[in-house]
Amino acid sequence: MGPSLPGSQTSINSIEITPPFTIDFSVVRQNLASVNTAEITVYNLGLNTRTLIRKDVWHTDIYRPIELWAGYGSGEAPALESIANPNASNAARQLFPRIFRGNVKRAYSFRQGTNFLTKMECYDGGFASMNSDFSASYAAGTPRLKIIEDLINAMPTINIGAIGSFPGTISRGISLVGNPQDRLQEFTGGKFFIDNERGYCLNNDEYLSNPAVPVITDDNGIIGIPTKDTTLVRMEMLFEPGIMIEQKIELRTRTVPYYNGFYIVKGITHRGMISPAVCGNVTTSLILDNLDPAARLVTQR
Repeated sequence: MGPSLPGSQTSINSIEITPPFTIDFSVVRQNLASVNTAEITVYNLGLNTRTLIRKDVWHTDIYRPIELWAGYGSGEAPALESIANPNASNAARQLFPRIFRGNVKRAYSFRQGTNFLTKMECYDGGFASMNSDFSASYAAGTPRLKIIEDLINAMPTINIGAIGSFPGTISRGISLVGNPQDRLQEFTGGKFFIDNERGYCLNNDEYLSNPAVPVITDDNGIIGIPTKDTTLVRMEMLFEPGIMIEQKIELRTRTVPYYNGFYIVKGITHRGMISPAVCGNVTTSLILDNLDPAARLVTQR
C-alpha cells in the first residue's frame, strides 16, 4: 500500500508526500447534507515541510486543498502521476484511487515521544459551504435542472458530479438568496450532497455508474458479521479504496445469507495506519441501503 498527499499551500506552491513514511488517517464520506471529513496524521516530516503545512483554524477564507490517494500499488511518484492522468486505465485507478479530496481546516505539528506528528483536520466542501453566496431570480418556465446547475456552479471549488432526474420547469417565478448549499437542499428536497468536492443530486431510486460492481464476500474481505437495521446494512471489511458513495455493490456472505443481494453505498469510513516501519492495518466500514430493482443508473459528468 502507499498513499500520497498532494496539498496546495498557496496558489502557486504544492507539496506531494510519497512513501516511505508513516500515516494514520480516518476518512468519513456519506451522502448527507453535512460535509465529509478526514483526519490525517503524518509522522516525522522535515521542519520546512511541517512549517508549510501549518494552518490556523480561524483562517476560514484561505483555501488549502488536500488529496489522499491510497491503494495496493507501489506508491512510486511516476505511478501516481500516471493514475492522476484522466486517460489512465480504470484498472489502474481501482488499484490506487483517490479516497479523499477537500480542504485543510486546521494543520499543526507536535512532538510525541521521539516522533514529530503533523495532523491535518480536513473538510470536503467545507470551504465552499462557508465562503459562497447566491442571489438570482428565475421566471416561470425555467427548467429545474438549470437552477440546480446554477446553484452548484455558485459554490467555489465544487464541480458538478452528477444530477439525476429533476424534470420539468417551475410553475411560477422564484428568487433564491443565501448559501447555495442550503438552497440546494431546499430545492431538491434534501437530495444534494458533496463528495470529493463534487456536487451530486440523486433521487432515492438512482445510483452512480462505476467501472465494475464489486462483489463483497467472506473470502475477499468481510470482517465480522454484517448487521442490519431496517433497510441499512452496516459492515466492516479489509481496506477497499475503490468503493464510492452511491454506487451499486453486491453482498454475498455465508454468515447472514438472508442479507445477500444488491445495495447502494450510502456511507464509507476508511480508518487505519500505513507504515513501512511498524505493523499497520487499514479497514473500510460501509453503510449500505437496499437497491430498488427499478433503480436508474446515472452517469457522472
